[in-house]
Amino acid sequence: MTVLGLLSERLASLPMSVWTAAIIVLAVVFKATYNLFFHPLRSYPGPLLWRASRFPYVIRYTQGQIPYDLKRLHAKYGPVVRIAPDELTYNCAQAFRDIYGRNKQANGETTLFNKDPILYSAVFAEHKALIDSDGDEHRPQKRTLAYAFSHQALVERGHIITGCIDRMIEGLNAHLASPSVSVDGSSAVVDIGAWTENALFDLGGQLTVGRDLNAIMSQGTVHPSLALFKRLFDWVQCYYLQFRRSPKILVNAVEGMPGFTGYDCVLPVKDVHDMVLKRMAEEKHAGGDNSGDFASYLMSRAKSEGLQDDKVWINCVHLILGTPEAMPSSIISTIYHLLTTPYAYAEAVKEIREVFKSSDEITAQDVQNLPYLLACFRETLRRRPTIPGTLTRQVPPAGAQICGKFVRGDTIVGVNQFATSRSASNFHDADSYRPERWLDPRPAEFENDDRDAFNPFGYGPRKCIARNLAHLTTQTFLAKLLWEFDMELDESSRNWDDQGLYVLARRGPLLVSLKRADH
Repeated sequence: MTVLGLLSERLASLPMSVWTAAIIVLAVVFKATYNLFFHPLRSYPGPLLWRASRFPYVIRYTQGQIPYDLKRLHAKYGPVVRIAPDELTYNCAQAFRDIYGRNKQANGETTLFNKDPILYSAVFAEHKALIDSDGDEHRPQKRTLAYAFSHQALVERGHIITGCIDRMIEGLNAHLASPSVSVDGSSAVVDIGAWTENALFDLGGQLTVGRDLNAIMSQGTVHPSLALFKRLFDWVQCYYLQFRRSPKILVNAVEGMPGFTGYDCVLPVKDVHDMVLKRMAEEKHAGGDNSGDFASYLMSRAKSEGLQDDKVWINCVHLILGTPEAMPSSIISTIYHLLTTPYAYAEAVKEIREVFKSSDEITAQDVQNLPYLLACFRETLRRRPTIPGTLTRQVPPAGAQICGKFVRGDTIVGVNQFATSRSASNFHDADSYRPERWLDPRPAEFENDDRDAFNPFGYGPRKCIARNLAHLTTQTFLAKLLWEFDMELDESSRNWDDQGLYVLARRGPLLVSLKRADH
């Protein structure tokens, strides 16, 4: 028998599993070779394995390390890095304008990049909430809520914000007075994160549907409904988003299974779901009561904007659950950064206690007269953005110019807030917490900071509609807390900042030694 015949016989005798494995290996090698040497993005720099396959990105993402990696990769490769076969990341101000603003096309027309369908259709795709939608789906929802989130409207409802923080302070004072938690009746170690999340859950309910959820009664334990949502949301952002980048045949098969989709993560929070439906029914029955909550704004304008009830419902649910999920990050992170930066903490406390003679004087309107506290808030958003993940966009099919270079259509692109605001090319002493960089006049050492690279609430016509609410709420919460209490970071929370970063940052307990301030 010839060598060729013998080889043919041996190959024919191999089990199917070996053939299957061989085909898979060859397919992977072929795809990696194409991605490295023939792909339209082959000229962009980046780590070899990341350019060859998305697998390294997925692994690092599920570990919560992508923002840290992007910071390092931009320092090595420059302002644009290829981090997956079909994805580019940028870290400069011009990229914000080109990707999230109105991009000028070769024919002279301008266009907005669509949101990345993998990222934005994972949770509310069936109903296309404001956060997920583009174009004709997005504009009427934004118009409907625009006034409700305006600075004027929120200041008018500032008493709701101050009411929620006052209830939190009352609860903290009662907690400190309890013999079971305090030796001297005036100080104790508390999880300030849990207290803040509960207070903001109440705030979300009151602003959205005019209902008090009484979450603050849970004190230092996160309210059960909120805790359930947080666990489910963590699953979505940690694993489900990356699963959706698998081959479509697999994704479609699995997503067809009942109860699997990310959208189902809001359904177990039944009390929130039912509360919104009840509020909508009341609004319809009353013919519009002009109560001023977000639901009334949506309902009263829904018909003229052509919005169906499902749009009203899903946006209300999102606002209630989003308030205690996203907004606490800025408050809790600012507390952490102040307590690990003694000079900044002392300056912030001094400013607040000199301006206000009592906690009752602190209002959503008057906290705007605290320049150092505002600088602390901005520096927190720079050093630890509320959304450290990249809000990716998809380049239009015809392609577009980004930072002076043509990028082919359908490429996934984005600017990572964490990597950009922590880049030495954009900010002096970028890794340190330096609130004074935001003061006017600007200190000389920060004159070269590129403030255009700081866009914590997004850029362009689709930036966060709740940015005014975030500003007023965060500053009011911080001002009242720092006026009422002296704080010291518990040693067990010294490394609180070292946590996984996904679309949002994970938040563990922030333990703080709290003591009533002597006034």
